[in-house]
Amino acid sequence: MAIYLGSAGTIQLTRIAESSFRSLMDAADVNAGERRFSFDFPSGTFVTGDRLAIRRVDADGKASADLLDFVAGSGWGDGQQHEDGTWFVSVDPVGGVRLYRSWGDALAGDPSKAVALQAPGSNYWIDVSLEKGSPHCIGQVAEYTFSTDRSTVDVTALGDAFAQRWSGLISGSGDLRCFWDWRPSACGDIGDSEETAHYLHQLILRQQLGSEFKANLIIKSAGTQPANETLSSLASRAALFYEVTAVITSVAMAFTPGETIESKVEFVTTGPISLRYELPSAAMILQENSDLILLEDGAGALAQEEVS
Repeated sequence: MAIYLGSAGTIQLTRIAESSFRSLMDAADVNAGERRFSFDFPSGTFVTGDRLAIRRVDADGKASADLLDFVAGSGWGDGQQHEDGTWFVSVDPVGGVRLYRSWGDALAGDPSKAVALQAPGSNYWIDVSLEKGSPHCIGQVAEYTFSTDRSTVDVTALGDAFAQRWSGLISGSGDLRCFWDWRPSACGDIGDSEETAHYLHQLILRQQLGSEFKANLIIKSAGTQPANETLSSLASRAALFYEVTAVITSVAMAFTPGETIESKVEFVTTGPISLRYELPSAAMILQENSDLILLEDGAGALAQEEVS
């Protein structure tokens, strides 16, 4: 029987939001020389590293065909201005925003690498939402727990000799403990950078967009071996993890003189809970026209495992 040590479990977090935010883009709020702009959003609505989808809308909030002209054409991949776009942002302490093409550049916040801006032709409304980004691991996690619960409904009828129960809904909850940090840093082979514990403290304070997130709670990382056994190459490459959507309910910080500062976070799930088994190097099988071959049950597309 294989014995696994709790040394390979990590948490990959994806930033998501429950709603969007609409604001008036004022031509006077764009500083093209500093590649910086601002718009009317309450403090804490967006934070550095968020991937924002910005769309030009009319006064009624409907999508407009007019161009998002305060962003220079170089801000889009094709070099042409459009009515909407998606960028990573760096938000300074006074609410100024810079746009970036990559998450790492947004965390660094170097003004010279920001997307070029220009003065807009007029004032107009924009709709800003938090776009789903790539998963990034939370750094310096010391411990996390996750539990799933299923409620039951009592369906015992009068005259039954034994209690009868019916399966109810599934819910999940958990908590994590990590060493507090506010600076981005390397995160092994999982990604270029990591989500810091400080982001979780920012997340719970979001009033406009909510504190929801998507996470992979990894039990077995790809390449992990049990303590008393050597797995085959295919089994070693496999990853096992819970995939959840959750909302943060509590964040605390522990301060002890001479000891490390810790963040303690509690969360509850808000949707389906999946226990996933995955081979990171699986290749998708395509049809002759390059479309994916979808499974009949609608669970996804057909993938081919590489066993070499």
